[in-house]
Amino acid sequence: MIILAIDFDSTLEDIDNKVIFPAIGKPNLDLIQWLTMRRKLGDKLILLTVRENHDERRLLDKAVDFCKHYGLKFDAVNENIQPNNYAWQPRKIWFDYLIDDRVIPVSTWQLYMDSIEQYKRQPLQETK
Repeated sequence: MIILAIDFDSTLEDIDNKVIFPAIGKPNLDLIQWLTMRRKLGDKLILLTVRENHDERRLLDKAVDFCKHYGLKFDAVNENIQPNNYAWQPRKIWFDYLIDDRVIPVSTWQLYMDSIEQYKRQPLQETK
C-alpha cells in the first residue's frame, strides 16, 4: 500500500489551464480512472488542495463533489490518514508520493507511476 496525495486544480481538472481559479475545468479522466483503480487495489488517496470552505463559495466541497461525480473518492482531504504515529495531529501531511502540476508534470504522471511500480518490484540489494 502506498499513500498518494493529489492536487486538485490543474491536476485532477483543467490540465490545459484554460480556466481561472476558482472555476473548475474539464476532468483529467485518465488520472481519475488510474487513481480509482489504485484505491481499489488498496492504496490510500489524499486530496491535498488549497481549496477551503471558509466562505459561502464552499470551494473544497465543490472539488470533492466534482471528483465523486467521476467516481473518485478519497481516504482523507487536506489531512493525514489515520492513525498516525504521533500523539498529536501534525500540520504536515504525510504521503509516499505527490501528484501535482507543480511537482510532477501532469502530462508525465503515468510514466512516473510506472517507474515506481518497476522500482517496487526490484529485489533489495545488500550494501557492503
